[in-house]
Amino acid sequence: MIVVHAEIHAQIPERAAVREAMIAAQDAARAQDGCISFDFAEALDEPGRFLAVERWRDTAALQA
Repeated sequence: MIVVHAEIHAQIPERAAVREAMIAAQDAARAQDGCISFDFAEALDEPGRFLAVERWRDTAALQA
């Protein structure tokens, strides 16, 4: 299993648009073969700072 952690920083005026883009990316990734999970969370103490955690079956699934 491959685990990917990412951090995304959105400027506050763009926060809603970034959130919508992340929801679309999350839905698309979850539909891919080999995606075990794909989730975003916003830091409680820092609005606009999002964390992503992806889990993939293997490197080939991640690269696809």
